Amino acid sequence: MKSLQEYRNFYNDRLKPKLEDIEKQRTEIRSKRNRALIIYFSIAAIIAIIIISSTRSPFAIFIIFGLIIIGLMIVSSFSGNFNKIFKTEIINEVIKFFGEDLTYTPKEHITEREYKQSNLYGSYDRYNGEDLISGTIFVTDEDERNGNGINVRMSELHTEDRHTDSEGKTHYSTIFKGVFMIVDFNKSFKSSTYVLKDSGILNCIGGKSGTSRVKLEDVEFEKEFEVYSEDQIEARYILTPSFMEKLKGLKDKTKGEMRIAFRNNQMYLTIYTYDNLLEASLGQSLEKFEDLAVYYEQLNFYFSIIEDLSLNNNIWNKDY
Repeated sequence: MKSLQEYRNFYNDRLKPKLEDIEKQRTEIRSKRNRALIIYFSIAAIIAIIIISSTRSPFAIFIIFGLIIIGLMIVSSFSGNFNKIFKTEIINEVIKFFGEDLTYTPKEHITEREYKQSNLYGSYDRYNGEDLISGTIFVTDEDERNGNGINVRMSELHTEDRHTDSEGKTHYSTIFKGVFMIVDFNKSFKSSTYVLKDSGILNCIGGKSGTSRVKLEDVEFEKEFEVYSEDQIEARYILTPSFMEKLKGLKDKTKGEMRIAFRNNQMYLTIYTYDNLLEASLGQSLEKFEDLAVYYEQLNFYFSIIEDLSLNNNIWNKDY
């Protein structure tokens, strides 16, 4: 993977020349937002005073609450406009730094069909996502020369369940929020294997008929994960001692829950996180290298998974 020093060089050559204009647009949009909010909340305050002084209706509080919501929507619209510019001009370049064959589409995400194919989560009522990255990653220069790349698709996703209480009020609870990653293997898998945190999740993957618990010799791995598979032999073939060590290392690097499925010749990897990745703030300057280093760190973490797990190795071509 690309080093931080390589990114610094890339920043000086490709990003820094663009940032002067981006920073100018940021300050202009922020000023427009602030002026709009001053005007809006001045008018809203007058309306609120009139409502409070002229009526004792219990609906008055809802009207005031609605005025606040509108103000927040104004803030969001200005932030959204700037992020659209930032992602097009800067984040797209940062992703190309990791691989010229990578494509970035900010408004797209892993499809619902792909989500369901992973079989890692159950049904949902609301499905949202953004920041789709797709294409081919080359771990080393030699891999690139030999055309030994790994196909990857990843995006942020948020899926939710809808619940209705006894009073008829609707609430949503999160099923998954984080990064959903799909990596192609060069090996054909004849069955499905799941690497999960605990047995409670077995209900979420349906307690699928034909899957059974796989007992592995790595005691430390067994403490972190439970493995279920349709084929005990294939599960052990995939989860070699070396690969289990790498998965433990990946688990140590992640803050949130991690789930993995080996299905359809692919590895589906999900990492739970509340962080909203690849976003810029109107209130934060983008003038220094350190301001842009965070995006390198975010992307490098996920792209490095391919290197950390040695997914570019041709051992996956071996038949058995």
